[in-house]
Order: sequence, then C-alpha cells, then structure tokens
Amino acid sequence: MLNCLDLVRIGLLRAETFQTAEITRRTLNFSLSSVAVVEPVYTGAVFSVDIDATGRYLLAGAGDGSWYIHDTFNLTGEIDHQKKCVSQAPRRVGHTSSINTVEWYPADNGLFVTSSSDGNLCLWDANNAAKPVDKYDLDEVISRHQINPCSGTMIAACSDGDVNLIDIRTGTAIQKLPETLTRSKEVCWNPANQYELMVGSEEGSLIEWDIRSTLTYRGYGLLEVKVARRGVRTRDFKEQVGLLQKAHDGPISSIRYRKDGMEFYSFGDDGCIRRWLSETSPLSEPLVCTLKYGRKSKGHGNFQIGISADTDPPLIFAPKGTSISVCDMKTCKVQKELVGHFKNVNCFVYDDKYQQGYSGGNDSAVMVWSGNFVSEQTYQQEKLNSAISSGRHGRQRRRPAATTSANQQLINLIDEDDFDEYEPASSASDNEDPSLY
Repeated sequence: MLNCLDLVRIGLLRAETFQTAEITRRTLNFSLSSVAVVEPVYTGAVFSVDIDATGRYLLAGAGDGSWYIHDTFNLTGEIDHQKKCVSQAPRRVGHTSSINTVEWYPADNGLFVTSSSDGNLCLWDANNAAKPVDKYDLDEVISRHQINPCSGTMIAACSDGDVNLIDIRTGTAIQKLPETLTRSKEVCWNPANQYELMVGSEEGSLIEWDIRSTLTYRGYGLLEVKVARRGVRTRDFKEQVGLLQKAHDGPISSIRYRKDGMEFYSFGDDGCIRRWLSETSPLSEPLVCTLKYGRKSKGHGNFQIGISADTDPPLIFAPKGTSISVCDMKTCKVQKELVGHFKNVNCFVYDDKYQQGYSGGNDSAVMVWSGNFVSEQTYQQEKLNSAISSGRHGRQRRRPAATTSANQQLINLIDEDDFDEYEPASSASDNEDPSLY
C-alpha cells in the first residue's frame, strides 16, 4: 500500500485506480469484526437492514413488527465498541406483523419507510418514534417496497401480486401497473432513470416498466413459456394464454441495480444470480453471466442481497443458509463464504462509505463485517499482552510492603510463572525464620 501511495504522489498511478484497488482489497478481506458489535436488542428475526446516505445510522426491521436505529460511529475513544441503539419503535405501534422491508429516504436520514405483512406501509420521522407520520393500508401482504432514488417522491410497493405506486406528496396511491401474466414479488427502481421500474415475479419473470406509459415495457428472460393470465374468474371469464419470458426457474427474491443503471443483478430461489444489461441494442444479448451457487434456503418472504458499487470486479453478497456468499460477477465465481450467524441469514447491506457490511438473520442478531482483519487481530493481541502485563504489576502493587526475603523470593517466582524451577532454600540466614521454608 505504501508503494502505491508513492506512485500516486509522483503521478505514475491514478488516484481513482488506487482507491478502487484498496476498496476491493478491503471488501474481499471481509470477516466477522472482532472489535465492533451491534447492541443485542432484538427479540425476533431480522428480515431487512439499510444504511443511510451518510453511512452512520443503521436501520433494521424485526419479525415482531418493531424497528431499530443504531449509531455505527465509534465515539467512545476505544477501539472496542458497541453500536448502540439510539431509537426504536414499541411493539405493535405502526405494524402488527413482521416487517419485510425497511428503507431510509435517499436524500435525508430524518425520514424512513417500513412495510409489513399486515399490509401497512408507514412513513416515520427518525426524531419521533411515537407514531408514524403517514400510513397507507394496502390490505394485503407487502413483500417489498422501494423509494424512487431519483425523484424521492414515489414509492413502489408489491402487494398481493400487484405493483402500487404511491406519491408521498399527495399521500395517495396514484397508479397501479396493469395485471401481467404473473404475480409480482420484487420491485427495484433504475437509479439512472426515474421512470424505469424493474419488477420480478413469482414465476421467475423480469419486466422493466416505463411508468409514464403502462403499455411500454420490456421483458428479460432465457426462454418463453405459455401461462394463463391471472385474474378473477367471472361468468364471462375467458382464459387468456400468453408467452412469458422466464429469467429464473422459480420466484425472484431480490433485484439490485448498479449505480449507473446500465446493469442489474437478479437473485432467484433456483440458486442462481444473473447479471443483465439494462440498456442494449436489439442485436445484443442482455444476459451477461449466470452464477450457480446452490439453492437458496427456504426463509420468510424475500431475501435481500448486497452489492458493492465501487469495487472491481463487482461483488454480490448473497445469503446462503447460515452463511453469506461473496460472489464475483465478472468471473461468475464464489470468492469466499462469510460465517458468523447461527441460523439462516435473511438480509445483507454493504456500506460504500466505510467498506463495512451488516447482515441480519433468524438468530435475532445483526453482525458487523469488516475488511480490517489484520489490524483488528494486532489490536487484540496488543490488548491481551497489555492486560497480562498490567495484571502482573497490579498484583505487585496490592502486596503489603513488609515482607520477608523468603516470601519475596516466592512472590517473584510466582509472577514469572516458573513453578517448576522453584526449590526451597536448603538453609536460612541467621535473621530469618526457618519455619517459612
């Protein structure tokens, strides 16, 4: 690293290249942090986590309908620290069932949104946890929601297979996307285009909608299958059959875009992560690569994958049972497994600012993952050596001042942990008591 800094100073290496290489090195060295721990305040499984735009506050939603905010900054002056819970919602306030998605407002950490299996989508003021600022009742289970990162005023929510668009300025659901051949389960906005919304379904299809015209959409898939159009059967109902492009052989649990919006990644229950090009010419193939890492463990609702935006190659953090797979999406290989949870992992979020990761699972815990393994191990060893040294000196300070020479010899040998070499003196001086030996 020091050699690279010298190259940057003399102009032989671009600063951006060095920064990308260092971020990639830290991310690939992820391991369970030995100096940072999230305060254990959870009484249920953790289904969703999110980090705010400043990289300081961690938001987590639990299975008992409560949410928690943790301050991730270390202001204690010690390397060993606990990420304290600074705010939380009482049980059964806002939600009466498990929270499936939590999300900070993109431009301001004073507002965040939660959605639950009880069909309610709530807007909260981070400075006042007494009750939600606004509440939308969609009547059915909300599997996923996301705030439009460009406009910040539109929320897309999947409820009972339908996609509802909510404008938080007017406080109403302004639009519902037309019924497709499948039931929607996952939504994700394009961060580079405020009008493009990607929708994943339970049948494995990917549809990119233009919300300005509900007739404009694009499908992504590997093969076309015939399916019946879903709908309510009435007396005049006629079954409609259409062609559906399937991107996965099973439900889609998570979709994530790259920062520039040119690529996105889909995570399915079939154990595959696929990399797609979102804007390509008609002659090019949108599918870039497929990574098969094993079937996803059965869990509650959608899983949440993490993506590192500033690394080269792009890395995906996908829950896999009790571990997290770090996937290289350029070579389509699993680089390593992050092990630390005792039960299945449900969600992961990557902090781009400080190169840290946070994961939540069914063991009612949020784990911290850091790339500073060597420095943390060095600190722990120095701390252990310091404790041993201070313990020895502490024992010496607590001893009485008046001791005989024989007792002092025994004390010194005990301090040196040299019990085997200690032998009682064969004779004592005239002024010493022989009974001491």
